[in-house]
Amino acid sequence: MARPRKAADAKKNYRLIIRLNAEERKTVEEVAKSKGLKAYAYGRLKILDGRVQKTIVSEIDHAVYLELKRIGVNLNQLTRIANSGRLPTGIKELLLKLADQQQLIIKILLRDRNPEDR
Repeated sequence: MARPRKAADAKKNYRLIIRLNAEERKTVEEVAKSKGLKAYAYGRLKILDGRVQKTIVSEIDHAVYLELKRIGVNLNQLTRIANSGRLPTGIKELLLKLADQQQLIIKILLRDRNPEDR
């Protein structure tokens, strides 16, 4: 099955070519990557809206964010189970391990916050 055709006004038929030096290109690509965008999509948003904010996230912050997200998903699942009245066996040990992980993450975040430690 073929992809549906776009409306004539939705098609992107025109190109805008800009020239950048190597440093500028690297900066644009890094900022776009930190936003989860390709360089062309970031450029389009920046030109048309002008509202894209520059936020560069270090790799450790991204890794910590993903780990916190996983922990949050697990906590949400455990909370649903607890609210339904069905507590699994071994929950206390799991919560103690989770508390230890939380302390480790807090230490990493506090250490990473100080620029002189980088």
